[in-house]
Amino acid sequence: MNELLDLLWQRSVLLLDFDGSVCSVFSGLSGREAADTLVKEINLPVPEGIARTRDPFDVLHYAASLGRATGERIERRFAEIEVEAVRSAQATPYFGNFMRLVDQTHYETCVVTNNSSEAVSVYIAAHDELPDYLRHSIFGRTMINVPLLKPNPYLLTRAIEFTQETPDQCVFIGDSVSDIQAARAASVAVIALANCPEKLQLFAEYAPDAVVTTMHTLSEAVSYML
Repeated sequence: MNELLDLLWQRSVLLLDFDGSVCSVFSGLSGREAADTLVKEINLPVPEGIARTRDPFDVLHYAASLGRATGERIERRFAEIEVEAVRSAQATPYFGNFMRLVDQTHYETCVVTNNSSEAVSVYIAAHDELPDYLRHSIFGRTMINVPLLKPNPYLLTRAIEFTQETPDQCVFIGDSVSDIQAARAASVAVIALANCPEKLQLFAEYAPDAVVTTMHTLSEAVSYML
């Protein structure tokens, strides 16, 4: 806990991943359903790996390789699917309490995500326990930045520029290897959320600054700062 407290106390900007840290986007509408829909939208023969994937981001990146028009069309369709998905998305346990505590601290908070900004905004607006100001500090996917999604540090760098702080004043919370890689590339401290047992071993190879298994641990750490 002391290591986590030191990590949080020394920084003024909190950067949050969305899918995982805030909610589980495809917990209602499944990722496989989203991927299948996008494959059909491409309306061309696709490699077997793309046809069978459970990850809609695989289809998105493949579509982008087919040219700008196809890539942008599939990205817009994916954004529509994400907006539908977040309406039934399960909130990450303890995240609401975590944000209530964060609101009592000195932190400036941004959401940095590979999901569409529109979907994040819709989710926040539908949940009264989340502060509305988050809707104005979302750094997410658009039609034109698909090649720059995490693990590329582009979105994190944009968020840091928005806050007018330096990377050493920021800490990023994410639940994927690409989150850790993006944070490292942006010279930002990273707390990895290992929300399933398999991730504990997976994340160890990438040496995040801290690992937690639940947002409750982060809530406790922030509560000590009040």
